[in-house]
Amino acid sequence: MGLCVFVLANSFPVYQGKAIDFEYVTAPAIAHGYYHSLSVASDGSVWAWGNNQNGQLGNNSTASRTIPVRVEALEEVESVGSMVYSSLALKDDGTVWAWGQNEDGQLGDGTFEERRIPVQVKGLKDIIEITDGLGFHALALREDGTVWAWGDNENGQLGDGTTDLSLQAVQVQGLEDVIAVAAGGYFSLALKQDGSVWSWGSNDQGQLGDGTTTRRFSPEPVPGISDVIAIAAGGTHSLALTSDGTLWGWGENSWGAVGAGVDNSHVSAPTQVALLNDVVKVAAGGFHSAAIRKDGTLWTWGLNNFSQLGDGTYTSRNSPVQVLDQAIDVSAGGYSTIAIKQDANVWAWGLNSSGQLGDSTATLRAEPVQSRASLDFSAPIPLSAQITPEYTGYSELTLHWDKATDNISPQEQLEYMVYQSDSANLNTVAAMEINGTPLHTYTSDIDTMVIGDLTAGESYYFNIIVRDARGNKRAYTMQQAMLSEPEKYTVTYDGNGHTGGTPPEDEQIYETGDEALVLDNANELVLLGHSFVGWNTAADGSGTSYTPGNLLSITSSVTLYANWLPDSSNVNSLSELRVYAAEEELELSPAFAEEQLSYTVEVENTIESVTITTVTADASAKASVELLDEQEELIWGPVDITSGEMSDALLLPSASQTVRLIVTAKNGETRLYMITIVKEAEQPEEPTEPEEPTEPEEPTEPEEPTEPEEPTEPEEPTEPEEPTEPEEPTEQEESKEPEEPTEPDKFEGPVIREIAIRPDSSYQVEYRVGDALNVAGMKLEVRRADGSKTSVSVTADMVSGFDSSQVDAHQTLTVAYQGFEVTYTVSVAKRVPTDLADPHEPEDLESKPIDFVDVPVAHWAKLEIDRLTASGVVLGYPDGSFKPNQRITRAEFAQLVVQALGLQAAGDDVIFEDTKTHWARDPIAIVQLSGIVTGMSDHTFAPDQEITRQEMAVILMRTLGLEGSNDFTRFKDEAAFAAWSREAVGAAASSGVMLGYPDGSFGPDRHVTRAEAAVIVTRLLSLR
Repeated sequence: MGLCVFVLANSFPVYQGKAIDFEYVTAPAIAHGYYHSLSVASDGSVWAWGNNQNGQLGNNSTASRTIPVRVEALEEVESVGSMVYSSLALKDDGTVWAWGQNEDGQLGDGTFEERRIPVQVKGLKDIIEITDGLGFHALALREDGTVWAWGDNENGQLGDGTTDLSLQAVQVQGLEDVIAVAAGGYFSLALKQDGSVWSWGSNDQGQLGDGTTTRRFSPEPVPGISDVIAIAAGGTHSLALTSDGTLWGWGENSWGAVGAGVDNSHVSAPTQVALLNDVVKVAAGGFHSAAIRKDGTLWTWGLNNFSQLGDGTYTSRNSPVQVLDQAIDVSAGGYSTIAIKQDANVWAWGLNSSGQLGDSTATLRAEPVQSRASLDFSAPIPLSAQITPEYTGYSELTLHWDKATDNISPQEQLEYMVYQSDSANLNTVAAMEINGTPLHTYTSDIDTMVIGDLTAGESYYFNIIVRDARGNKRAYTMQQAMLSEPEKYTVTYDGNGHTGGTPPEDEQIYETGDEALVLDNANELVLLGHSFVGWNTAADGSGTSYTPGNLLSITSSVTLYANWLPDSSNVNSLSELRVYAAEEELELSPAFAEEQLSYTVEVENTIESVTITTVTADASAKASVELLDEQEELIWGPVDITSGEMSDALLLPSASQTVRLIVTAKNGETRLYMITIVKEAEQPEEPTEPEEPTEPEEPTEPEEPTEPEEPTEPEEPTEPEEPTEPEEPTEQEESKEPEEPTEPDKFEGPVIREIAIRPDSSYQVEYRVGDALNVAGMKLEVRRADGSKTSVSVTADMVSGFDSSQVDAHQTLTVAYQGFEVTYTVSVAKRVPTDLADPHEPEDLESKPIDFVDVPVAHWAKLEIDRLTASGVVLGYPDGSFKPNQRITRAEFAQLVVQALGLQAAGDDVIFEDTKTHWARDPIAIVQLSGIVTGMSDHTFAPDQEITRQEMAVILMRTLGLEGSNDFTRFKDEAAFAAWSREAVGAAASSGVMLGYPDGSFGPDRHVTRAEAAVIVTRLLSLR
């Protein structure tokens, strides 16, 4: 179902001006003098009750009251304080006001005159706290952290270093960074920001906490206590609350006011109050104490002669007892106590001789009773009075609003009522309650409500009333709304240039919030050379993509375009092209770009070869390389190159040649990249002074041309040893003219390798031009007939037992030359003895190391490679390279071990299924029969699998006949070794035939390169 559009009409605010600009509101507060009480209501008004003999109730009379009366001429008050017969108030503007008894100048107005209505304390501003005390002096804390005092100073309680009273405020000496103050009977306390407590004044009961009973005229720190967060001062004792929720007391303890659980008459140093923790609020009375815990329970202890503890008895307590719950504030007077509960009601107990409990009587109360004081006159205040609708269907919506806060009730206890009406002018709580329709009962802690059964086109008016625990109510801003018919949307499909088929059609009509199922390509849309891969909200594919079956969230009408991906079968470009000389990358000119097809590379004149690395733009494309001379005649190639891997070395025979890269797409389409490689010209020598010209010699007569030599007659064919019926010549042979005989080039170079093979096997031969190779009696000579072609001549003397009448596929010799494989059939044969020389006898080999183009003098394995090539153990590639970084296979390593050690084995059984026809069948059989290899668990050898270092270690251990060793633990990657290789790795390491890497690892699964194999085999030979 779609979302309905909701049309907002005018809204009707209940209050004008700012979004929320309500009347002054403050948190209720209380204070308790010796025989009277004070309170601040939530609207900032001050109320008083109890004894009024000195006008301390502030109502311009001296008559005591048993119920609260309003203090005159005060508003926007934040807190109140008390003295024995005087009262204080701190206004929101930071000024202090006082009234009542003034015999000691405790009103701070510069006189001794009693005041029945409030007067301003002189010389004070920016005050943030005043004291609720039980003496005849007062303290005030400024926002700059300084403390000010006035009134009685008989014991130095003003802290100015004297005992002279003061009619107006003076600064307490030596205090700064103060955050709280408290005034006791004749002493004072201050709490500093660092958690330390300071005290001064009377100390006859140890109330200063310094371990003595000596009075102080200026502040001194209280030792033995820290991390204090709140303080209280009683008649002659002190209390301090620490950050861990424990409470500490000192001073007068005759009736247990310190709460230490002992009956000492006084305690002169901080002592922990017994059986009390998690304290959050504390108060000190004349000779008793009170505290509120985090759970809201209120506890009292000390003197109880007038039931000021509220426990229903007159028994004094030296440890706390619980008397109330749900308490949020407490103040202790001379012989009574008052408290505020969470519902903002005031409760009181103890002496009530002057009506100081406020319960409209003068009756002593041994247990808490509710006072007549009213503290909460303020309704809850929402952060924003705006109501926000969310539309969830054709005929319903959800109202959202911000929760309100209250000065008394916790937010989660505030209750809400939603009203609906037909009138636009219900601007008050009363009007809404009379004329609106409540949609439910008052419900606490909610901020949403779903409204249903609404009709499109009709106007509705909604409002919300919030109320607190005292029943104070406030209305949110009325909201008018009208539902209209929802918008209709469609989903259209576009073929986006298609060349066949038709786009699907979606006939569904959608609305906001609906979800459309994305259709598939059922009508077989096609675009030539492309594949359909889904849909997109933009024709160029830059929008949001969807595949069939996805869900499309509807907010408006949508067109989905076919998303076409070019077929990779026709991608025949390169994404990367690099040229290297001796592992140094050369600069292409211009820089490589996929569509740039021609490049030039300049190299030093001494560079003999380069290698190429290419990456095809599509993984299915193939690349090959050809080398062309300056006339663009093919020198060699094409040779396939693997994407991302370095090609074989390309020889540079002339000053300029061209590398042609052929990239073939999957569909056969090709693209050519041309790289012209130019060698830098040699620097000419300094010109010498020309010699004096000589007279030219007289020309001689040209010699007469000689007659060409007569061609010799061809030799008569010899009769075959065994007369056989001659084969009929083919038609092609009959018609072919005999070629002019040419004298082949003679090569006097040494035999670089001899290999004994059987006539029923084949062998791929590596060679260098200009060298000769003997293969089981067959002599192969390779020569260059011109600058770009290669000729091969074969002389074959086959081993004993060869039958020339049984010519088959094995009677061939395969020659590899720079990527080409040319097969020559041996057709001339005769019986010869099978007594072949041992190919490993030193006297048969001439030492001749080979200078490979890719093994420079500084190469780390140069010495070992030279030794093995000079010994004929290993050879390079036809292009003059060794490929030192090419990985070696298991078959190649088996052959290398056999050739290096001259191994032979009796018998020729081949037990591995995958080596019977493999080119390395014989050397693998030799190492198997010699006990050097055992193969895989499935009875295969995996000859073409690249050998790992741990596999090589096992072969070497068996080859050398070494015992297994635990020396593998020297390597930091020992955990990576296979169980079957550990001791072999240890043996190889101990013998020095295989060493680890510089980082302390062995690399058991790393593959071995040809250069590494050369080094390892050289070490092997040194140990043999």
